[in-house]
Amino acid sequence: MKKYKIITYGCQMNKNDSERISSVLEKNNYKENSQG
Repeated sequence: MKKYKIITYGCQMNKNDSERISSVLEKNNYKENSQG
């Protein structure tokens, strides 16, 4: 299984972008890496 980790810096808009990217990745069979 493919995994990803997103580290977000900056303003609320950056957090929103990270959430949108996360949603796209999960729809494409990626799983969030909960380690480190």
